[in-house]
Amino acid sequence: MSSTRSLTGPPVASPLRDHQSNSGHPVPVESVQLGLFLFPSLAPLAPSHSPLIVTRSPPHIAMAKFDHTEIYEFSRQSSDFFRHFDKVSIEYVKSLFPIRTWITRYNFQWFIGDLITGLTVGFMILPQALAQAKIATLPPEYGLYSAFIGLLVYGFFATTKDITIGPTAVLSLLTAQILVTANKDANGNDLFPPTTFAITLAFVVGIAQLLTGLLRLGVVVDFIPPTVITGFTTGFAFTVIVQQTPTLLGIKGIDTNTQPAQNIIVNIVQKIGTTQFDIAWGAPALVLILLLLILKNKFGQKHRVFHYIGLARNGIVLSICLLISYLLSVYIPSAAKSYTVVGTIPAGFKTPTTPRLDLPILQRVWQPAISVFIVALVEHVGIARSFGRKFGYIRYVNSSQELIAVGLTNTIGSFMSAYPAMGSFSRSAIKAASGVKTPAAGFITSAIVALGLLYLTPVMYWIPSSALSAIIIAAMSDLISPPHVFIEYYNVSILDLSVCMIALFTTFFSTVETGVYVSASIATLISLLKIARPRHTLFGRSKSDATVLDVRDISSTVSPGIFILHMDESLTYLNAQYTVNQFLSELTAKTQYGSRKRGPADRLWCDDTEEQSARREIKTPYLEELPRLRAVIFIFSGVNHIDSAGYQALLDLRRDLSVYTGRIVVFHFVGVKDHIRRVLEQVVKTPFDAADVKNWANVEDEKVLQSVMPERISSINLFHPTLNRAILIADTLSPPTPVMTQSAPANFPPSPLHLSPTNSVNERNTRRTPSERSLTSYAAQSLA
Repeated sequence: MSSTRSLTGPPVASPLRDHQSNSGHPVPVESVQLGLFLFPSLAPLAPSHSPLIVTRSPPHIAMAKFDHTEIYEFSRQSSDFFRHFDKVSIEYVKSLFPIRTWITRYNFQWFIGDLITGLTVGFMILPQALAQAKIATLPPEYGLYSAFIGLLVYGFFATTKDITIGPTAVLSLLTAQILVTANKDANGNDLFPPTTFAITLAFVVGIAQLLTGLLRLGVVVDFIPPTVITGFTTGFAFTVIVQQTPTLLGIKGIDTNTQPAQNIIVNIVQKIGTTQFDIAWGAPALVLILLLLILKNKFGQKHRVFHYIGLARNGIVLSICLLISYLLSVYIPSAAKSYTVVGTIPAGFKTPTTPRLDLPILQRVWQPAISVFIVALVEHVGIARSFGRKFGYIRYVNSSQELIAVGLTNTIGSFMSAYPAMGSFSRSAIKAASGVKTPAAGFITSAIVALGLLYLTPVMYWIPSSALSAIIIAAMSDLISPPHVFIEYYNVSILDLSVCMIALFTTFFSTVETGVYVSASIATLISLLKIARPRHTLFGRSKSDATVLDVRDISSTVSPGIFILHMDESLTYLNAQYTVNQFLSELTAKTQYGSRKRGPADRLWCDDTEEQSARREIKTPYLEELPRLRAVIFIFSGVNHIDSAGYQALLDLRRDLSVYTGRIVVFHFVGVKDHIRRVLEQVVKTPFDAADVKNWANVEDEKVLQSVMPERISSINLFHPTLNRAILIADTLSPPTPVMTQSAPANFPPSPLHLSPTNSVNERNTRRTPSERSLTSYAAQSLA
């Protein structure tokens, strides 16, 4: 078997030989691969060969087939998985219950912190759950059902201690709009009872969340940028504030569920004179909530009593309004009839029932369930990560596990008459500020909700509706991003600010569901654009200070014709063609055309390169003469993946550059990761078609052409540990070709890039340091 020489090691076997059978006949590589795939135990008996097998193809097209090493690795991993399937399954099931990792270490100090937190959040969630159900246009008790199930289930599966699961304003408003758009017939009548539709919606969303989590696909949340979330949340908060304003002011006859926010504002202005006695409850309640919040922020650090009063501000204000409303109903019944109250709330829990899952309702539910799924995914995981980062346990937050927790909450909750729920930012912030220690605090809060359902529902009858609207409006103010956030987006990138504002205005001026789809579409488009249009930089090297500079700063001390390309993105089917076209355009614009002169009949009908080159010379007769392209050095430290499209694109680029230059252009690589080196090795080793080369190779370059043919460079190490080494090897491997220059006027300065065929190489060697000359000599000896 023939051998080849390497710069970095002893002779290695030639990789392109077929395997020999016992009878002496060659065994096809495909047969070896198939045998190893079916019988991995035979791998030790199989001869080794190259990581990639190259098959001959048309001149500019080459195909690569992965060899048995990758197939064998996949087969080995699959075999190990099934061999240890029982152990793997047990570990997977254990991972679904994070509670087992901390419950055995539970102590009294943790219990005290969880108890205080559970009581604080419990008295806060009761009025909020009623208010959220009001936003969803569902009976108030359904908010309590959702809160109880979420708090009870989440603690067993949570990976964060700070989140409080339950009904939220975002999902409540989205549910209300879905009930209007998906549960109405042509006449505006309900197709199914709203509560039935909302419960089925919770089941469908819960199953989708559960499957996504079990399949460990929580990574999809990373595709939604924070700018989109900021815009959507802020637009939603403004929408809820506008929708609750008529109830706060006591203005009747305004449809706040089907109209966009701008129409509601117009109706409020038109009917401002019809304000009723409800404003006497809503306005003072809102002012008192904000006043308690200001006292908390100003004096809470020095006086803890103000801190806890501020945390319980919603419960305090609601209790005051409830007490006054009850006293009015007893002593001044006529006054009690002048404002709207919550009304009757059934006590206790409903009997568990199966959600309605017949085909007619599922046909109506599945499409809006997508928007609920997206909102819950982005908002919940975003909240979990924000608190994890704030308190130092971000590495323990598992997006897939959080989806399992929320999915089980909604799935189980649908059997208990609950509508869609997820993590609440406002309640989670209060939970964190109260000193929560573990997710067990949710169990205590669920007990408070259960007591409220069992014993406090008769009292809740007298809660003024406008007071609930005040609580909702105050809570929404926490979700509005302050101005400095938008200023930061502008300072970082105008694109970030634009995306944020598009999501904000779409959510505000349309529906929340439309805002979800637009925001998700924008996020997907941005991700695809960043991949499909990657950035790259064309570099040269200054010998004077040994630093890498922009190509415009190339000086006469740099060997002309060697260019460096730095790419910051993987080379895949999404960007391969665009990227190589950009490379080709930039390199041809900065180098001289050198292909063999051919007649029109010998060229493609679309090939006008010669004519363009001639026009360029006529337009710029006295400019510095461009060098002939000799080699390209790719800095691939930022490239993590190259697929078949990227592989083929590099082959096309190599041929197109070689055709343009009239000599084979050698590719060198720096900073290549091991898993993509196997692909790049085939790019430099894939042979040219000899007949094709003769059509465009310049006769004057015959010796240079032969020196860099793939049969010769296949044995040369073109993967370099440093950029300096790559430049020296490229300079030695691809010597410059003398070119004729046009004469310039006497007053025009000589071009620093002009080459003399007699002293160009010697001049570069004399300007090198001793170490560089030594490395160059070593490279020359290695190529001999």
